[in-house]
Amino acid sequence: MGRTLTLAAALAAVLMLNSCGESPSGKRSSPISTKPRVTVTIWSSFPHRGPQRGAARAYERAIRGALYDYRYLNPDLRIRYVALDDSSAQAHGWDATVVVANARRAARNPTTVGYIGELDSGATAVALPLLNQFGVLMITPASTMRGLTLGGTGTGPGEPFQYYPSGKRTLVRLVPQDSVQAALLSQQLADDQCRAVAILNDGTSYGLGLAQLVAAKARAQGTDVAFSQTLKPESTGYRRLVRARREPCVVYAGEAGRSATRVITDVARIDASAKLYGSDALAVPSFANHALGGIDPSIAKRMRLTVPLGSLDQYPAIGRTMMRRIAGSPSDLVAPATPSAYAAAELLARCLAATKRIGARPRNRAAIVRLAVGRTHHSASLGTYSVVPRGDTTGRRYGLYVIRDGRIALVRPLVIRAQPRSKARR
Repeated sequence: MGRTLTLAAALAAVLMLNSCGESPSGKRSSPISTKPRVTVTIWSSFPHRGPQRGAARAYERAIRGALYDYRYLNPDLRIRYVALDDSSAQAHGWDATVVVANARRAARNPTTVGYIGELDSGATAVALPLLNQFGVLMITPASTMRGLTLGGTGTGPGEPFQYYPSGKRTLVRLVPQDSVQAALLSQQLADDQCRAVAILNDGTSYGLGLAQLVAAKARAQGTDVAFSQTLKPESTGYRRLVRARREPCVVYAGEAGRSATRVITDVARIDASAKLYGSDALAVPSFANHALGGIDPSIAKRMRLTVPLGSLDQYPAIGRTMMRRIAGSPSDLVAPATPSAYAAAELLARCLAATKRIGARPRNRAAIVRLAVGRTHHSASLGTYSVVPRGDTTGRRYGLYVIRDGRIALVRPLVIRAQPRSKARR
């Protein structure tokens, strides 16, 4: 699939802006070199089993495509890409034990220069401290949990510092953190005239944190939070609470899987008039498509999802081409983090090339981190963005999606609106 992106790469060379210290007017290096090539390794870690398996394959194709498209930047390097599986049959998705083994394998390899993953925020929280100890740059294309980079509302004790035992930030997050999603969800609740909302979360670090953020943002918007409930695995106690309260709007914050399908189905059947909202983790075919084990079509059509992927016209021309060829149009969403996965590999390729400019060796992990974090970059798939010193991106693309006939379809892009100032402040 990577070879199908060469047209995009040719266009990228024309439009290239400063990124990792590259000069936009610089000529391409010749791909032919008589010097012995140095081997560097880039790893990815995504689940090859469970609800995210289809998306994981798309992300790996995007990474291979980017490394192929930008091979000219590093003619003296042999860039080895290793795609790891972070799942297990028992977990039916990512498994913490496997995640640790993957991160340890990459961190201890002397040729490692970067690690792209994980998809789920919980998996990223497991891998990040180990990679940080070894100074490996970790780029996540999809993990939105606020606590990975920030403290405060929606985070746990010790976050984010527990993820950085070295004391240095080594994470780049190419999607907005969950404060953005929570603000957009609360905005949508207000737009849909939800006077009160019930919030359910799956008990994961991602789900619990997002639920707390949505509750805080909803109250700030003037929406009453009737209750916010953390669900235990296989618990059914929430049914009594939902039946007793029957709130007009219900938000589910959590990862995709059998529990999400069961809980949302129960809520929808208890109250046939309730409006249903879900987080970005539910934007996968295994949740949206009943034939793949997802929710019933009659319930699916009531769902509204917030996903960190806007409309095609929000991306540069090359990004639109890449999205159509690998992920498909956002009107038929399959793997929403595909542009970010492509950008992750692109960023590593550019930063490897920039090590020459600062006089560092390509295997110098500290140099790679320094060139990636706290700088402005240009991506053929994302456009121009900055990575602030804590590791977050300045990108803010989000969209409101619905489910139609098992397909996840864009309704419109979402933008955080400025809150009117109170009279006391005027």
